[in-house]
Amino acid sequence: MPYMVKITKMTKTTNWLPLFGMNFLSVMNDNFLKWLVCFVAVEWFPKENESLIISIAGIVLVLPFILFSSYAGRFSKMKSKQRIVRITKFCEMFIVIIAFAGFWFDSIYIVIFALFLIGLQSTLLSPAKYGLIRDVGGKEGISFGTGMIEMFTFLGVLIGTFIAGSISDIKADAIFSSHSRIITIGIIFEIIAVLGWISGLLIKTTESEPMKESNESTFFITYIRSCIKWGKTTNGGNYIVLGLSTFWLIGAWIQMNLKVYCDLNYGMTNTEISFIMGYMAIAIALGCVVSGIISKKRAGLGLIPIGGIGLSIGLTLIPTLSPSPNLFIILLVIGAFFGGLFKVPFNNWMQHNIQGRKLGDMIAYNNNINFIFILMAGVFNIIFERLFDSTVVFIIIALISWANTIVAFLNIPGVKNRFYERIGLHEKLNNNR
Repeated sequence: MPYMVKITKMTKTTNWLPLFGMNFLSVMNDNFLKWLVCFVAVEWFPKENESLIISIAGIVLVLPFILFSSYAGRFSKMKSKQRIVRITKFCEMFIVIIAFAGFWFDSIYIVIFALFLIGLQSTLLSPAKYGLIRDVGGKEGISFGTGMIEMFTFLGVLIGTFIAGSISDIKADAIFSSHSRIITIGIIFEIIAVLGWISGLLIKTTESEPMKESNESTFFITYIRSCIKWGKTTNGGNYIVLGLSTFWLIGAWIQMNLKVYCDLNYGMTNTEISFIMGYMAIAIALGCVVSGIISKKRAGLGLIPIGGIGLSIGLTLIPTLSPSPNLFIILLVIGAFFGGLFKVPFNNWMQHNIQGRKLGDMIAYNNNINFIFILMAGVFNIIFERLFDSTVVFIIIALISWANTIVAFLNIPGVKNRFYERIGLHEKLNNNR
């Protein structure tokens, strides 16, 4: 109860809403466009190319994060983060017009180009928006702000995916023509972009002093190499990035596999599949909020093994049980909730341990590796969908989740002790000495 009072007091004096709103709307538009490609653009091609188009969409969206995260990190160190937010959100209003043109002309090339541009916009935005958490809420607000921004991230995924799935299942008829559907898509794009830009304008906070210069290379391979070298000096930083990146690989691969699995095993429509993705997003969001609340002012490292085990068990039971549709959804939702518990402590660690403007570098480094792993998920999906069926793919994903949990438990300093404290084992071990 005392902690809840503190949170209430903090939220009254801290204007979180513009930051949360801007992030939510940005993620929603990203996912709305991505899943329109997966649900609508696939209609322009033969059925056997569906998995390939889905994988290409995932790859194109993340490619800018791999190529340009180093520039994003530099900008967030040397420029006003609030200004970066305003400029990138302003550009989004024009990017969605390009996307609208692609759907109007049934042009996969224009749509993929727009997807790349919105990925680039999100790349440049990411270190700035995460760097603003500490500026807006102070050190006391890190766990709360991180948990909430992750919750709104997954709500953005949920609503963007749901709207895309719902619109894709609307068939042209005398009342609702195919052009009417595309016009609706364009209006939704622009409304989200404008509201996101307005939210960005409303973010007001005092930032730390920008750095005068930065000598790091912006070539992504050299940048990654230097970040890995620097990460070795941060007492676990590289393992934090590895754990988060593997989490995103798992999440991205589940999404790609889900469309094929649900279609083949349950004959679900796009709307039904988008509902499942929505349930997962809500579950992850709740897990993120619970993780932030439980962690209080600490990073919450003890939740990493708990979240990882829960996620891994949920994924393992799917291919083991060959479940009914309802049980399949329940297992996914349980796994997703524990995924939220698992994820937030990694982000909290960065906010607590990386000081000043160097946080922008850490977030950019994390983004770079995250999206290399998401790119790998797209490549893996193309390869393994051709070699095995979608059930075997779930087995592979579950094994990766177990391995990620074990690596984090053994290698991130503080995880073991915090976990033992969390489950009451630490006190028992001390008493037995």
